[in-house]
Amino acid sequence: MVLKMTKEVMKELLLGNDKYEIHEDVLDKIQAGQNPKITLVTCSDSRVSGHIMGKDMTNHVFHIRNIGNQIENNFGSVDYGIHHLKTPILLILGHTDCGAVKASQIDFSKESDEIRQELYPLHFNLSKASNLLDKDDPKFITKLVQTNVDKQVKMALARYGEQTNVVGAIFDIHAHLNKKNAQVIVTNINGVTDEFRLRNHELLSDIEEDLKDVKVNRL
Repeated sequence: MVLKMTKEVMKELLLGNDKYEIHEDVLDKIQAGQNPKITLVTCSDSRVSGHIMGKDMTNHVFHIRNIGNQIENNFGSVDYGIHHLKTPILLILGHTDCGAVKASQIDFSKESDEIRQELYPLHFNLSKASNLLDKDDPKFITKLVQTNVDKQVKMALARYGEQTNVVGAIFDIHAHLNKKNAQVIVTNINGVTDEFRLRNHELLSDIEEDLKDVKVNRL
């Protein structure tokens, strides 16, 4: 049964790639080298993809993933995106229903050493906020996700604040920050977390107000 399923997955992978098409002008550019506009640190969760920001993000996103979108776990990769690829934005993207955030606040002592090593920073970073929140609130985990994004932005600013803009956001799969679900919601720009100041931040000055209504919010 396992072999059958694995064979089906392999077939799906190769057939899917066979259908993948890339325009000649894009192909010419990527053959010459990469030129991304965003260094993206996001969660390994399979529901989160660089393509949520566009139909074809080839050569637009330098994509770095780990459980809980933790910047310190991949400083080397982020350094490359900022220092070598010179991306003008470092985007730290959390998401609702984050399994790593949930796991970090319960007993994870029986997990492997490697998983525990990745969960410990989340546990320590979020425990104080967790104790102050209502655990019966359906948005409890999302509020911790927002806190985690803020913590990651703070660490990123300490390391890269002079080289790039650091944006924190949440992929809102469950419509916790807006009535419209599956939106990327900006929650932090260079450490600014006040919603009024966020909406009026210079990085968003070209964004229409009705779009800000959807794309800028905090819990």
